[in-house]
Amino acid sequence: MEDLKLIIIAGGKGTRLGLNDKPKPMMSIGGMPLLEHQITLAKQYGICDIFILSGYLSNVIIEHFGDGRKFGVSITHIIEQEPLGTAGAVKQLEGRIKGRFLVFYGDILLNIDIRKLQEFDALRPSLATLVVHPNDHPRDSDLVEMDDNNVIIAFHPKHRDQNRYYRNLVNAAVYIFSEEIFCHIPAGEQTDFGKDIFPLVLEQGKILRAYNTAEYIKDIGTLDRYQTAQEDFTCGKIERTSKRHKRPAVFMDRDGTLVKDVNLLHPWRIWICTRIPDHR
Repeated sequence: MEDLKLIIIAGGKGTRLGLNDKPKPMMSIGGMPLLEHQITLAKQYGICDIFILSGYLSNVIIEHFGDGRKFGVSITHIIEQEPLGTAGAVKQLEGRIKGRFLVFYGDILLNIDIRKLQEFDALRPSLATLVVHPNDHPRDSDLVEMDDNNVIIAFHPKHRDQNRYYRNLVNAAVYIFSEEIFCHIPAGEQTDFGKDIFPLVLEQGKILRAYNTAEYIKDIGTLDRYQTAQEDFTCGKIERTSKRHKRPAVFMDRDGTLVKDVNLLHPWRIWICTRIPDHR
């Protein structure tokens, strides 16, 4: 398994959060900047070579992290002179990164098993693997469609026909890219992965794969979401949703697959007391 470099896109202003003294990725979660949570997670999986792409109030980020030495990592800061969008920002690193690399958006709080993501990515060749999940605000999120082989077959940016039904399968803003992605991003232009690049490469027949996970990933772009993330951190929800812990499941069965098939079974007491057959 090749070592991954991490790129964090950290140019968010936090307009909806009412920020004026710090960029959005420096919002505090549990007393620690969001960016620091991301860097700590990466380090847990041996990812120590990190690029932070910033612009708005970049000095706040640089003053806190420096070269990363005090956090046990190596950080390179890239400062854009004008907003380039998510894809345009990553384009700045063309020629400096070889092989596949990991990308986080700087406004998400997450706790995912990066090693399992990397193992999934290595199963089949692709231009990129996108982490996807259902969330509680799909109407203002980029949505994807995928087939039974986890290949993305359609990408629906957030500004779309709201009268049409879409599956709640959201682009979670975590990617593993092949370095080939640089060839699909125009230089010197403001471009976004969700709005511009992903729809384009699908039209060109490139393979994007979807890694569907129930692990904790939440953007903090609004006050409500930020407050929810704070509460989730405080109550331990973020850690409980880790793949390191077993999670309960409820199986509903009324056709005799798991429990004895009883004609006209309907009282809940009978349903609960029905014995599960031993198929061993």
